[in-house]
Amino acid sequence: VFASGTWPSWINDYVPGFDGFFWAPAIIYMNGQWHLYYSCSSWGSQLSAIGVVTSPSLSNPDWQDQGMVVHSDNSKDWNAIDPDIFKDNEGKVWLLYGSYWDGIFITELDSTTGKPINPDSLHHAANSRCEAGHLESHGDYYYLFFNRGSCCSDIHSTYHILVGRSPSPTGPFYDKDSVATNNTGGSLFLHSDGRILGPGQFGLGEGKLSYHYY
Repeated sequence: VFASGTWPSWINDYVPGFDGFFWAPAIIYMNGQWHLYYSCSSWGSQLSAIGVVTSPSLSNPDWQDQGMVVHSDNSKDWNAIDPDIFKDNEGKVWLLYGSYWDGIFITELDSTTGKPINPDSLHHAANSRCEAGHLESHGDYYYLFFNRGSCCSDIHSTYHILVGRSPSPTGPFYDKDSVATNNTGGSLFLHSDGRILGPGQFGLGEGKLSYHYY
């Protein structure tokens, strides 16, 4: 999307010292445009932001950056990375984001602009040093998948995937023991097993589960 070593200038206003390392993209098609959301930060910092670029096509892309979607700084109790975009059963579009600190939050997006309707209207989805939230609809419930543990520590990574469910896309989400995910709850979905260490970042498409591991 961005040529190597280049990025939109607005990022430097919110993420001083940014070096061009993007991660955790999420994409959705809305109003004739592909909206690709991306994370900007540096390791262990709350000076973070999520941006969005749009293109009418993926096979012949013409990416246009639409700027900052949400950001965080040291005055926040959350970290603005790891976006996930979800359209609920009523057609409303939601942004999930958050990493470590006080966890994962959900806010509604305007499907035309691709940006929050009210950035200050936040639903707290999960806490206790969690990240990489992902929503799925199935039957009468919405399922929140997310990670806890430490990632990126090679074979010492303790990452694992948890899940909770709710009849509402904004929660609260509860595990199978009726403990809320925003109160340290979460049912174990995937954990280290044998040579598969630190699984994380739940994804689902075309009936297939994706995740990373060491």
